Amino acid sequence: TGSKMRNMFGLLSKSVGDAIQRLLTMSKGKPMTQELRDLYSRLGNDLMTSVSFGVEVDSLTDRNNEFFEMGKRLTRIRRIPALKFFISIAMPDLFRFFQMGIMYKDVNEFYQNAVSKNIFHREQNNIIRPDFIHLLLQARKNMLKTEKFDKLEHFEFSTAKSHSVEIKDDVKIEWDDIEITGAAGSFFFGGIETTTTLLCFASYELAVNPSIQARLREEVDAACENLQDGRTPTYELLQKMKYMDMVVSETL
Repeated sequence: TGSKMRNMFGLLSKSVGDAIQRLLTMSKGKPMTQELRDLYSRLGNDLMTSVSFGVEVDSLTDRNNEFFEMGKRLTRIRRIPALKFFISIAMPDLFRFFQMGIMYKDVNEFYQNAVSKNIFHREQNNIIRPDFIHLLLQARKNMLKTEKFDKLEHFEFSTAKSHSVEIKDDVKIEWDDIEITGAAGSFFFGGIETTTTLLCFASYELAVNPSIQARLREEVDAACENLQDGRTPTYELLQKMKYMDMVVSETL
C-alpha cells in the first residue's frame, strides 16, 4: 500500500543518492558516456535488493557482485526455466505433483541462504529496517496490521486515477524462511525489470522531446527549492509533482 511504500522510500532515495555520487566520482568532473540499459539495470538491482532482501550492494563499482549476477539469472527465464514457468501456468496440478521449481537450484539456494542469514542477524541484534523483509517478519509474528483502506486523496494525483480497495479479512499465512524468500523474490522479480525498462523508455522519450524534458526539469527544480540543503525530496513531495506523474504515465 501507499503508506508502506512511504516507509521504504528512504531506502530508495538513499540508493539513488549513492549511485549519483558514484557516477560523479567516476566522471571526475568531465562528460562521460554510459550505456543506459546497463546503468539502469545495475541501479534497479541495487534498489530492489535493498528493499526486497535488506542488503545494500554497489553494482556500479562492484560490477560482478553476487547479488547482481544472481539477480540477472533470476529475471532471465529461458529454456528449461521458461518451460517450467509455462507448465506452472498451464498445468498447475502437474507442476505441484512433480514438485517442480522454476528457478535454477543454485539461485534458489543463494537467496534462501541470504534471507535466512539476514533474518537471523536481525533477530539476534534487534535490528529494524523498513523494508520488505521487515514487513514479512511482522506478518510472521502476527504484528502486521491490514489497512482497511489505502487513502491517497490528499496526494493530488493528476493523470493516474487511484482507487481504494477494501480488505474485509486478514489472510493468515504461516511465514517460514522459505515462504519469506519466495515473497521477497517475487517482489524483486516484479520490480527490477519493470523499473529498468521504464527508465530506459522515459530517458529516450525525454531525449527526443527536449521541451518536455525542460518542463519536467522546471517542475523538479521548483519542487526542490524549499528543501533545506542536503535534504532529498520526500515521498509526499514526489506525489505532488503532477507533470512527473504525467511523464511516467505516458511512458507506461
